[in-house]
Amino acid sequence: GQSFVTDGAGGQGLSYAVPGAMYFTYARAPKLLASISPGRYPKFCGLELVRSEHFPDDWQGDAITCDFRAHRIVRFDISEKGSTYVTQEMPDVLRSPSVTFRPIDVKMGPDGALYIADWSNPIIQHGEVDFRDERRDHVHGRIWRVSYKGRPVVKKTDLTKLGTEALLAKLTSVNGFEREKSRRVLKERGEEKVLPALEKWVAGQTAEQALLEGLWIYQGLDVVNKPLLDKLLEAEDGRVRTAAVQVLNEWQSKFDDASPRLAKRVTDEHPRVRLAALRSITNKKTKSDDMVKAALSVFEKPTDNYLEYGAWLSMNEIEEPWLDMVREGKWTADGNEKQLEFALKTVDSAKASEVLGVFLKGKTIPEDGSWIEIIGRAGTKAELQQLHNQLTGGKLSEKGQARTLAALGNASRSRNLRPDVDRAGVAEFINSKNSEVQVAALGLAGTWKGLGSKFGDVAKLAGAEGTATNVRQAAINAIRETGGDEARNALRPLGQAQHAETRNMAVGALAMIDINQAAPLAIAALGATKNEQEALVLWRSLLNVKNADAALVKALPESGFSQDAAKAGLRAIREGGRNMQTLSLALPRSAGLKDEDITLSKAEILALTEAVDKTGNPSRGELVYRKLELGCVSCHAIGGAGGKVGPDLTSIGASAPLDYLVESTYYPNRKIKEGYHSLVVETKDNQVLFGMLESQNDNELVLRNVANQRTKVAKSNIRKQTQGNSLMPSGLIDRLDRQDQIDLFSFMSRLGKSGAFDASKGNVARVWRLRAANHRDQQFGDDRIADGGINRNRWVA
Repeated sequence: GQSFVTDGAGGQGLSYAVPGAMYFTYARAPKLLASISPGRYPKFCGLELVRSEHFPDDWQGDAITCDFRAHRIVRFDISEKGSTYVTQEMPDVLRSPSVTFRPIDVKMGPDGALYIADWSNPIIQHGEVDFRDERRDHVHGRIWRVSYKGRPVVKKTDLTKLGTEALLAKLTSVNGFEREKSRRVLKERGEEKVLPALEKWVAGQTAEQALLEGLWIYQGLDVVNKPLLDKLLEAEDGRVRTAAVQVLNEWQSKFDDASPRLAKRVTDEHPRVRLAALRSITNKKTKSDDMVKAALSVFEKPTDNYLEYGAWLSMNEIEEPWLDMVREGKWTADGNEKQLEFALKTVDSAKASEVLGVFLKGKTIPEDGSWIEIIGRAGTKAELQQLHNQLTGGKLSEKGQARTLAALGNASRSRNLRPDVDRAGVAEFINSKNSEVQVAALGLAGTWKGLGSKFGDVAKLAGAEGTATNVRQAAINAIRETGGDEARNALRPLGQAQHAETRNMAVGALAMIDINQAAPLAIAALGATKNEQEALVLWRSLLNVKNADAALVKALPESGFSQDAAKAGLRAIREGGRNMQTLSLALPRSAGLKDEDITLSKAEILALTEAVDKTGNPSRGELVYRKLELGCVSCHAIGGAGGKVGPDLTSIGASAPLDYLVESTYYPNRKIKEGYHSLVVETKDNQVLFGMLESQNDNELVLRNVANQRTKVAKSNIRKQTQGNSLMPSGLIDRLDRQDQIDLFSFMSRLGKSGAFDASKGNVARVWRLRAANHRDQQFGDDRIADGGINRNRWVA
């Protein structure tokens, strides 16, 4: 009785259906439910579960779905895990070399065989390919029948001609088609004809699964059988109890005591029963105090990600009655600390702030859990003051200090809220020997403009060669945020330092304060970069400053500018479609570059596609794709490995015509895939940021830029935001020689097709993390490394 879904658009594999859940394609979803398929997958369309004696025993219960882009039928094993399930991809059911095979749905038939609906079209893109493209097939479609060799098919039965008793007997058939269609025929016959036989049939059953089938027939006839439901709510099999809870959910309006019955199941021993009950108990317009307490009681048992997601959905439904209980003193935090912490993370910030004031008044803020971060997100001045007092009073561990400094900074940046304290007091933590504390202290001191007497020490820290990169960046940011002549005077010499990292960071920071002062230093720093990639990082920083192009043009020499730096500048300008024509013309002249813009006619595109078919080498093309200077890997993913700002390319070769690949690579702004327009954000401190909108809430939005980096922007600091072009720069492959271009397109055209370049298998590791060892590892042993987690600073993806 459990439901699974695919959506035909995401790359999540299979998902478990939870009432009210939001999945990948849900517009502006505040929180998505993760799939039950670990890894990254192509888009799957259609879904069927194998329940047919025509197929082998080890196929029973497996999921069959369609990878319409790669012309294949996919099979997943489904096994129980926690409150839901987990899948494992099995060998393909079938795969076709035909580009017109586009399976979009699958169903088991009356003979136990598998039937496939084939859209039958070589073109599947929407607006990317011309709607008048003659290759679009508006006429054909096919249905395929797939049987298992050497196994007999199921004998077909006309169920409409069977008697009611015979139909009821079919409810225990091993063939899913017979069970499902028998239910349907029984429902259509109606209560008067079916009920007497149903009562007799149920009375003769002892197996819980058979009794559940009977309950479903009662449900279909809309006849409540309370004794049968009660019996199944107490079934030994947790799966049966789950299904019974789902029936009770549909019958809530028919029971006066539905909520107490569901409340008992919220703390059931089986986690899936708890999830079903949790999503059922809040499914009523009228919310009671008992309902609120019952829903939150789910935390009395162990939870997993899916139970916590269900709790998040339910908490949103009971938010107001829970708040009323808090205000009236009917709900207390004593013994409910985990429930309170979860609720505070779920409810609106303003309401969380009100609750914090009730429960933290006169109490020490706990360092464990998420209290510190919740206060940063939702606390009032009073809670922020209390947090600051615990910080400066020496009552926190180093980890707690770092979290507190970060939380205070978050409150200031996103909500413009800070306690009434001496701003320079936090600067004392800059001297910490713990780098996390040091970085957080520098961040907060900069935000509060509270470096005070520590300003000189921070400038020295920023310029010292032995300073760690993250600490140096935090120090320079703190100087920049301090602003004024003091900051300019500190950043100018740093912008001329011999140490490249220091020089480039300082120039970028000075540009945000005074682009005219920074421009000559920036041109000198760009000229000193060792390669195009290093220059590109600095260019991106500079061009994020409003009106930077005009100042940089004035600072450019008439000739002799670094060609690598000029090429990097042109690429940075093209990213996101920046309108900087004067700088685009000045850079080639200053560096002595030829105009390399390429315009291809339709005939030239056709000739290139023919060359790809004749002389393209996909293996060499993969090496071209992975060149650092192209940046393909930082934007696009293949098989789940790679960037997130561009479309997934796992099966692009199987889904897109070659001429489309060529044209969209040369001219990315002509055919921007739906959902991949950039967002251009202009801030009040004169930054112009380009990126894909990754998420947003009431206080901030998060952009992911072309370098695959996340940038948080406080909404209070946004002056204007507009839709931009593709983040992929035009002319990206212009400087590749023709054979490299041919090989690159050959590689892309093979992606998703059967063979060496099929990365559609989702259960393959393609991303690794590496960690440099040191003498302490030998001293304390390997177990200490494993216990420390892989998301610490020393692990690199």
